[in-house]
Amino acid sequence: MQPVGFVPAADCARVVEAYLRIDVPTGRLLVHFTNTSIAPDTRQQHFSGAVFTVRDSYRLPSWVVEQLGLPPSVYRITPGRYPSLEDDAFTSLSVRLSGSVTVSLSVDRLAA
Repeated sequence: MQPVGFVPAADCARVVEAYLRIDVPTGRLLVHFTNTSIAPDTRQQHFSGAVFTVRDSYRLPSWVVEQLGLPPSVYRITPGRYPSLEDDAFTSLSVRLSGSVTVSLSVDRLAA
């Protein structure tokens, strides 16, 4: 398994390596950040108190959705406070995903 890299937002200078996978029983996204890629100031700001806060909904890029083997859709990481677990190699999160699908329906067929 190779780390998945995100292209940071223009105002974000903090980039870390992470392994992503879907936990099939729960449908949650598991994010395993490599400890060696988390700078001390980033750890203090975002991972202190064993909680990681997602303030705004974050849309997963389509290439990440594809790599995770999810059905084509728009997936977002839902805002919330997520407990983080740390071991020797990783700091891990289990986050909620929301998904929506865009479909085109024929009104004529629906009315038939």
